[in-house]
Amino acid sequence: MPLYDQLEACRSQIQNALEADQAAVFYAPLDALNEFSPLITPDEAARFDRVWVPAQRKAHIWGRTLVRYFLKLPTDDFDLTENGKPISNVAQFNISHTQHVVAVAFHQEHPVGVDIETISRKKEADSLIDMVCHANEKAWIGRLEPAEQGPGFMRMWVRKEALLKVTAMGLIDELNSIDVRLNTHNPTIEFSGSFRLLDFDDHNAEIIGCLATNSAVKSWVLTCLNSKELLGLS
Repeated sequence: MPLYDQLEACRSQIQNALEADQAAVFYAPLDALNEFSPLITPDEAARFDRVWVPAQRKAHIWGRTLVRYFLKLPTDDFDLTENGKPISNVAQFNISHTQHVVAVAFHQEHPVGVDIETISRKKEADSLIDMVCHANEKAWIGRLEPAEQGPGFMRMWVRKEALLKVTAMGLIDELNSIDVRLNTHNPTIEFSGSFRLLDFDDHNAEIIGCLATNSAVKSWVLTCLNSKELLGLS
């Protein structure tokens, strides 16, 4: 299916999800979006041109392009929060990216936080685990087989990133004070409010992801390019 047809189908499903009080996540490899026309303002274009790393530049462009496309927004500058986060009065949204993949998350009313990361090797987890892991998380990761400890660490990381993004707190110094309950599937976390952490992975794209939503949000949908249909997930 041509790219524009796929994106139009995803936009229809995301719009339906928002009308049904569901959260929605879309992700795609950056290179798969090359045929799509960017929807960015002159100020954004000038700012992104100053990003030296080509993959990061593309991720910034496609993140804002996809938000405007899926929400049917004009190509105007976003309003910004005090922390510089772009916002819209149409819906809540959040953006994340790796060097190769971009993800966008939406909800009509409640804030959302999304994080995706590349699946990590164990040695990358070893260098940070004491600094960022709660004792319960460290114990859970330690019980995994060695080959699974890197992905287990990244599961912890994306959950914490998504949680901090949905609360608009950003990174904090004492990440090891937060327990994202790695032994629980899609847990509810009490942290400056009540939030659900919803996991998603794509081993073909080599990403681990998490969506954080207000616990009042009871269901969500997830889609990507070349998916046959959006999956309703609870």
